[in-house]
Amino acid sequence: MGNPLGQNIPTAEMNNAYEANDARKAVSMRTSYVLSGNTVTHNYIVKYSGTPAANIDGDNNWIVLRYADVLLMYAEALNELGYVADGPAFTYLNQIRTRAGLPIKTSNNANLALRVADQAAFRLAIEQERFVELAFEGHRWFDLVRTDRALTLLSSKGMEVHEALFPIPQTQIDINKAKITQNPGYN
Repeated sequence: MGNPLGQNIPTAEMNNAYEANDARKAVSMRTSYVLSGNTVTHNYIVKYSGTPAANIDGDNNWIVLRYADVLLMYAEALNELGYVADGPAFTYLNQIRTRAGLPIKTSNNANLALRVADQAAFRLAIEQERFVELAFEGHRWFDLVRTDRALTLLSSKGMEVHEALFPIPQTQIDINKAKITQNPGYN
């Protein structure tokens, strides 16, 4: 979520998305810092903070593809091929959770928060894990559109149906001999 100063400020929803004791939160975002001897409290991103080597430089590289992303994609694909209670998809999901210091999820866990009893529940578990694991890396929008959950989760924030598709650039419409038309809602 942006602000007038051009900074990205994590929302309360993002702050609350992390489970208790999730080690990923501390390396992704924080909620307070000391400025001139005063404690300032608000959410801010630390995932890409670093000390520049020179003016207008930085020591951080933009993440292109992470192993955790690959494992979560694989778990999602396995689930889509067919849910298997405590099967291989659980192995990859739990590999990410274990690294984050969290308890594993199983198909029949006595703790309901850790129970993933069917394919639909596994989809939501993957969605949640991707939300916090890949926080601030630019995946969330595409994950929600791909899984057809964008409108469900974002309509309360003002998203409209047509916004699940990007507009077609006018230059492409103009040069296309097949006479393609603009996606609905962008005319």
